Amino acid sequence: MKIGIFCRENDVNLISFIEKLISQDEKNIIVLVEEKIQKKNSKRKIWQNENFDLNILEKIISIIYSIFKRFNIKKKYNLEDNKNKFNVNSWCNKNNIRYFNSPHNSFETEACIKREKINHIFLLSGGIIKNNILNIENLIVYNAHPGRLPRHRGLSSLEWSIIENYPTSLTLHTLNNKIDEGDIIKIVDFKPKNNESINDFKKRMINFKPTIFSEVIKNIKNNNLVRIKQDYYEGIIHRKLSRRERKSLEKSYSILNNSTRGF
Repeated sequence: MKIGIFCRENDVNLISFIEKLISQDEKNIIVLVEEKIQKKNSKRKIWQNENFDLNILEKIISIIYSIFKRFNIKKKYNLEDNKNKFNVNSWCNKNNIRYFNSPHNSFETEACIKREKINHIFLLSGGIIKNNILNIENLIVYNAHPGRLPRHRGLSSLEWSIIENYPTSLTLHTLNNKIDEGDIIKIVDFKPKNNESINDFKKRMINFKPTIFSEVIKNIKNNNLVRIKQDYYEGIIHRKLSRRERKSLEKSYSILNNSTRGF
């Protein structure tokens, strides 16, 4: 079994995943590393693309704050960030883990997958995987989606689960050429902890990826993997919440979360 791992260059969850694989005596591993591209759009483009609904005063305050941050805080922030930043390439070098650097959907990555005859790839982090990768013969790509499929697909699925009072879950599934519509393998339910923000809740779910991925590898090797087809008509592809919607949800969620105890 040849295992590929899609991840970005700063994904610290790779450590846990590799450690679990090694403990399972998996040796044929290659990490497919993608640099995270930071697009510096103008404030106006950000407000338009992310459905921001700021009033004029809020926009002025936001611009002033961004200028202040850029000229007075940036240097200190970058020094601290660089000092503590995890780097996948360096870690792989240090631990003798094979890796390949290229955008996940590039021709070079496609050629690498074919050359190495990788048949199972796990999406630890990265963007949308395109058809040139998904259509490679004998290749299956797995993802863990922070939302309960088939109901909640697309962006902000966890937030929409909270809004609709729906179970908050991490869904392990295969990828196909449609958004979050591949076969379902496993669903793990999560409950919020006391004083946990939505972002921290989502991070905790994402940090569970190495565990759920390592479990599916055991099932593949034991021929116990079950894949369930999704019903297209049961799902909703959600839009991203606006800034104001996110703030309102975070506030109401915090009030509710402080009055209940999660596990």
